[in-house]
Amino acid sequence: MATTSITTPSVYGDDRVRRLRIAVGSLAGTALIGAGIGLYVLITGDTDDAGVRRSGTVLTVLSLILLVACAATWFALPQRSPAVRRACAACGFLAMIFALPTAGLVLGFVWAVLGLAILFLALGPDEA
Repeated sequence: MATTSITTPSVYGDDRVRRLRIAVGSLAGTALIGAGIGLYVLITGDTDDAGVRRSGTVLTVLSLILLVACAATWFALPQRSPAVRRACAACGFLAMIFALPTAGLVLGFVWAVLGLAILFLALGPDEA
């Protein structure tokens, strides 16, 4: 009896995966920097000021959530399945949403730009 294998169609070509890895890796790097800045503010900040504690906490939590989303997307990219397209779109969307509370920082602008880049790369047509 012959066995049939069911293969999922490849969503992205080699070049698109390489570009997405660069964008997701850059976003993960900036999220790591954001987590470091948030922890630094929490550790060395004014403990009497609730605004400083809140800012440090928000930046740390948003950065860690974004870092987890980037890691999940990074490790899913080699599969090139339709689920990877959704993971990349979710990662880009999270970056743009998380850029709003950090809009006063340069980090917020970088997250917004990288989120848009990931969305364009993830949802655009593949010319491979």
